[in-house]
Amino acid sequence: MDEHLKLEEKEFTSRMINVAIKIAALFIMVSICFDILKPFLMPISWGMILAVALYPISEKLTLVLSGRRTLAATIITLVGIAILVVPTVKFSSSAVICRF
Repeated sequence: MDEHLKLEEKEFTSRMINVAIKIAALFIMVSICFDILKPFLMPISWGMILAVALYPISEKLTLVLSGRRTLAATIITLVGIAILVVPTVKFSSSAVICRF
């Protein structure tokens, strides 16, 4: 009976060590994946915020354009690019003019 208990105890210990190693390996893999994804979390967050914020505008524009969703998306994209590019060009040109 004693041998049987010792054998069961060894098997239990072996299983616990095996499980502990697997949990440690899983933790290490999740940690490495998070480190790889960390630089992309902020742009992904902003993309989700913009998607939620612009969805009602997209739906209204699609209705105005008779259901042409691609055209509505193109217009929203071009307006967004213009909002970013025009001030950049204006600021850059004023900075260059002031230097000379």
